[in-house]
Amino acid sequence: MIRRVFQQRSGRVIAGSRALLAAFFTLAIALDPGQAGGQTRTILLLLSGYTLFACLMSALTWNSWWLEARLALLAHAVDLIVFTVLVSLTDGYISPFFIFYVFLVLSSTIRGGWREALVTLGLVALLFVVAALVTASTSSASEGIEVQRFVLRGAHLLVVSFMIIWFGLSQRVSGQGRVTTLSEDAFQREGPPIGLMVDHAARRLNSARVVLAWHDVEEPWLYVATRTDGGFEQEKFGPEEFPPLVDEDIGKRPFLFDIAEHRVLILREGLRQAISGRNPLTSSFAVRFGIDAGLGIPIRTDSYEGYLFASDMSGVSSDDLRLAEMVGEEISTAFERSALFSATREAAATRTRGLLARDLHDSVVQFLAGLGLRLEGLKRSAGDSPAIVEEVNDMQHQLIQEQQDLRGLIAALRSAGPSDPYLGLADRLLELGVRLERQWDVKCDLELDASLSIVPTRLHHHAEQLVREAVANAARHGQAARVIIAASVLEGHMRLNISDDGQGFPLEGEFENEALDEGKIGPRSLHERVHLLGGTMRLSSSREAGSKLCLTLPLEGHPA
Repeated sequence: MIRRVFQQRSGRVIAGSRALLAAFFTLAIALDPGQAGGQTRTILLLLSGYTLFACLMSALTWNSWWLEARLALLAHAVDLIVFTVLVSLTDGYISPFFIFYVFLVLSSTIRGGWREALVTLGLVALLFVVAALVTASTSSASEGIEVQRFVLRGAHLLVVSFMIIWFGLSQRVSGQGRVTTLSEDAFQREGPPIGLMVDHAARRLNSARVVLAWHDVEEPWLYVATRTDGGFEQEKFGPEEFPPLVDEDIGKRPFLFDIAEHRVLILREGLRQAISGRNPLTSSFAVRFGIDAGLGIPIRTDSYEGYLFASDMSGVSSDDLRLAEMVGEEISTAFERSALFSATREAAATRTRGLLARDLHDSVVQFLAGLGLRLEGLKRSAGDSPAIVEEVNDMQHQLIQEQQDLRGLIAALRSAGPSDPYLGLADRLLELGVRLERQWDVKCDLELDASLSIVPTRLHHHAEQLVREAVANAARHGQAARVIIAASVLEGHMRLNISDDGQGFPLEGEFENEALDEGKIGPRSLHERVHLLGGTMRLSSSREAGSKLCLTLPLEGHPA
């Protein structure tokens, strides 16, 4: 329970300690008035007021990061004033209240860091020297300054203070170095492991709702992933959907925000800065994703930019800003590793494509060229047989088309892009259907939806190869006379439905993607290509009704 109350809440620790310290000082004077040096009534009145102030501060800031930040300087100033008055009223540098300086230095170290702690130490040291000089000037010559006590207390003041400051500084530096990274298994798929990222952030920040918005610096699309107790959802938006998500002046560092109260708290060079009357988030974005209060964390890498928003956090405080810096570094590192893995995969794929293109050019293309020459010789030797000449002409025409396709494939492999990016997929499939009819003597009916125009060009070749293989299987193995090819785009996926009137596959029934994969059944070449593209395949087969393939390919996925 104690850990839950004080976890990541240095403000609670300071406020609670102040109240306890004031109460015990008051109790000590009440039990032993002699410690007040003749100023018992004044000191009791001062300590009673200070105790009430400490309790009020504790009550106001216990569950409010905003008040904690806004009242921190006031509380520290009151602490210094009370310390000065108590020391002045009770024997100066040998005052029993001088030990109060430990609380002053420690609280400033916890709250503001080593700079604020050094300032506090300087003020306390100055007061220590002034108190000693005042004591010397008002004492008789026989009394003077107690050199031994002065030296020991001065050494105690400096040594303990510097140790406190060093401890706070070293803990902060070492804490910033403890960056948790995702395992390499998370980067085996294409693109950043967004689901794992937001889960990681939710655990680290103890947040029930995490929204991660990011974009590729070379692309205009905004991606938004939302993680709640109810699950995970990812969406894609156009460049004009939202204006800049966060105020540029605020969004450079992690910040706490409360939209309803128009409050923002940021860290600037290690110091907290409270800003009122401003909302850092674009209202349309905040409303769309249910963001009202919490932490905002910028994500910056060479390839990606964005923000992570954590809300529904229990016990949020200004301490979370430093934790947010680490989480931001962790998520940014995950994005960087994702970009590195993608670049490595692309380099390997480019090298493989180059090797394959060279092998195809040196073997299959040359073989087809030689076969064309042999057909030309056969046509000349046919003499006056028109039927043979016509058949050879048709074979030559098909052979030329296959050579053109193969050369186009080789060019695409070498350039890692389509051979003709200006020819739409529908046109390419229509042209392919005509050729497949002549090649396999089968009727091909195509039902092509206008939505195919948004299919990325990198999928054109794969779609053609899937249709080519499916029609070949239907004609060769299924003895089909008619094949129906339907293609469309729905919910971010290209769908290919290919059915025939043949004898079907040796197996009968309906089989989902998992069953085809586990049982290694059905058309393996088709299934392997679909799997590499991140898609799914469903098969229906019957000896009486033929077969039907339903292929689904994501528009955003592996370039394969």
